[in-house]
Amino acid sequence: MIKYIIGIDGGGTKTLGVLFDLDGKPLHRVKEGFSNFSVDEAIAIENISLTIEKLLSTVSVKPNEVYIQLGIAGATKMRDKGLDVLLENRFNQKVSLETDALVGLYSVKRENESVIMAIGGTGSAIMSREEGEINTIGGYGHLLGDEGSAYHLVISAFKNLIAEAEAQKPFGDLSKALLEHIHGESEQDVIPFIYSKNKSDIASISRITGPLARRGDAVTTELYKREGQLLAKQIVQAKKNFIKSDDLIIAPRGAFVLEAPFVMDSMMDYLKTHIKSFNIDLAPQEPVVGAFNLAKAKQNKE
Repeated sequence: MIKYIIGIDGGGTKTLGVLFDLDGKPLHRVKEGFSNFSVDEAIAIENISLTIEKLLSTVSVKPNEVYIQLGIAGATKMRDKGLDVLLENRFNQKVSLETDALVGLYSVKRENESVIMAIGGTGSAIMSREEGEINTIGGYGHLLGDEGSAYHLVISAFKNLIAEAEAQKPFGDLSKALLEHIHGESEQDVIPFIYSKNKSDIASISRITGPLARRGDAVTTELYKREGQLLAKQIVQAKKNFIKSDDLIIAPRGAFVLEAPFVMDSMMDYLKTHIKSFNIDLAPQEPVVGAFNLAKAKQNKE
């Protein structure tokens, strides 16, 4: 009999785990390093395991008394690798592996409305939910997509640097800031830097570009606005493909879309001209709450 639920939200920067009682009351919290499988599978599994181990150590339980719901970035690539079974055997508890986007979707407060959740963080993905049917736009990872994210913004900034060099134009303030950060002198120094860094490392450079946009640098500002539009276009496509109801909640999630300069405003401007009616949810619950909600929903079906 299940007595507790562990919800885990893992992404490109951290792994957050919470032990809940069956009423949804959080009892203990643990934070470890990143657990995005697309960045490094071995380190991701290590951080997830450590999170589970620390949370289980806070309660006295027998086998199969804890339901562990994982919501991890890059989970789709682990579907056939038996990670859930591996963790079940290690901890003697029920484990379910889903994407971080799905647990995020279950964190959105809703009554009967349809929901489109737009994740714009290290990476990006769009998920919709209507009458129990869940669909996805994007979420293909940094090699195939991630438009509307910190990673995509930074890569676009480096591409702008290369374009300036190849057009034999003087480097602008954005390109100068990037070269200073990587200790480089020319566009040739971009190559070894980019190909030696993981997705999270590259996305973190947005901490440097953000202040430039806030100070009014035109090139940087335009790049941020474009990311907002790219995220909005995916939302519009999800509405067109999957949502029939006019009672729609759009829920932006992720530090990039919620906190980066110009992204939210640009996204909203585009949405208002392409979707007739919607409500915006800017008071997000933590994704680990979504992991709890998803676990409860699965339990109710069993």
